[in-house]
Amino acid sequence: MAANSSNANSGDSREIPDLDLCFCDLRVVESYCWFEENASRKKVVCPKGWKGCAYSRWIEPPHEERSVAVMQKVLKELNDNKIRHSLQVSRIYGKHAKKIRDMKAMIQAVHTDDDDSDGEE
Repeated sequence: MAANSSNANSGDSREIPDLDLCFCDLRVVESYCWFEENASRKKVVCPKGWKGCAYSRWIEPPHEERSVAVMQKVLKELNDNKIRHSLQVSRIYGKHAKKIRDMKAMIQAVHTDDDDSDGEE
C-alpha cells in the first residue's frame, strides 16, 4: 500500500496503466496526437481535454523519421482536400443563397401586388 502511494506521488507512470489518473484525479483517456512529428502517436490525457489539467503522457515511442515524413505528407494532402472542399461548399452555398434571395424577393413582390389589388376592389 505504501509503495503505491509513494509511486502515485512520484510523478512516474503507475504499474497499472488502466488506473492512471490526471492532475484532476480523473482516469486518463487514450488520445492520438495529430501535430507535426508526433502525428498518430498515442498518449494518455486528461478526459476534460483543453478545459482540464493539461495532463499528457506518451504511451508510444516516437516514430521513425521516414514514418514522420510520410504522415506529414498525408496530413498535408488531407488538409488541402478539406480546404478545397470548404471552398466548393462556399461557392455552392453562395449560388443557392442568391437563388433563395431572388425567390424571396419574387414572393414578396407577389404578396405586395396581392395587397394592392385587394384594396382596389
